[in-house]
Amino acid sequence: MTKLLDRLKEHTTSIYAFLFTLIITSSLLIFQEIKHASELIKLHQQQGLLVEFIDERDKLIIEQREAMINTEDEMSDLKAILSGQQAFIEKIILYLKRIGHWPPKIPPNELNDGDNNRSEA
Repeated sequence: MTKLLDRLKEHTTSIYAFLFTLIITSSLLIFQEIKHASELIKLHQQQGLLVEFIDERDKLIIEQREAMINTEDEMSDLKAILSGQQAFIEKIILYLKRIGHWPPKIPPNELNDGDNNRSEA
């Protein structure tokens, strides 16, 4: 045991240099791990933000799709209404032809003037 202690006393400078190097290396590794952990946390936060963004985008796409479906339904209803009005106008024209009042004897520009007078009243 005394021989070991004597040898350690002979190499104290080497032992201190080794311990110093070990402490510095360990500290660098710890700091590197801390830096890596903080980068992972940042990536995790960014990933969470991306997931939120994607969810919001998906909700917006669904809302737009529903709006398009509603608009298509409304357009279909309006087409049906226009078809009904067209059929009604064609029946009126046929009736006016049968009774001899088609084509109208009043020029079209006089018909428009009469409409403007009514809307102003």
